Amino acid sequence: MYYKVIQDGMILDAWQSPQFVKYKKRFNSFELLKPKEIEVAVDGIPEAADAVILPSGSDIWMLSKSEYTIDGKEVIELKEITEEEYDALVAQLEEEGGGIVETEPEVPEEVIPEEGEGTEEDTTPEEVIPEEPVQEETVMTRAEMSKAIRQLQEQNAALAEQNTMLEECLIEMSVLVYA
Repeated sequence: MYYKVIQDGMILDAWQSPQFVKYKKRFNSFELLKPKEIEVAVDGIPEAADAVILPSGSDIWMLSKSEYTIDGKEVIELKEITEEEYDALVAQLEEEGGGIVETEPEVPEEVIPEEGEGTEEDTTPEEVIPEEPVQEETVMTRAEMSKAIRQLQEQNAALAEQNTMLEECLIEMSVLVYA
């Protein structure tokens, strides 16, 4: 299955067969979905899924449809796409140097949990995966890199503005001192 990754109305990346997980509030951890849970899907997203593991395995991002929010976790929306759309999107992202593709902002549907949904099941420790998968080498995905580049560009613009202001202040002070 192929998906486009959307955040704040922008397409960040395209993923093939991501690993979906559910949040276990009782253990404050994530658990891989069981095969029977993956089969029950709406628009290609398993109903039981609260989050997805990044392709690099370096982090877990929450799905916008999840009833849970966790501080420090990015919130994204996944939309199922065809293989042709996936190939075209990957090519477009690579052409733009891993950039972000503009899209129309979509209004998310309100998620209303059904009766009995969101209850904690007993889970044996071997079924629970750690919140952050451990890896020897951290590799950034296109989405992570694009976000980091955006943040650096914003910081750079703010610093340039501050630098200009300080130069103007220094010139004004020099004029006053040496006048």
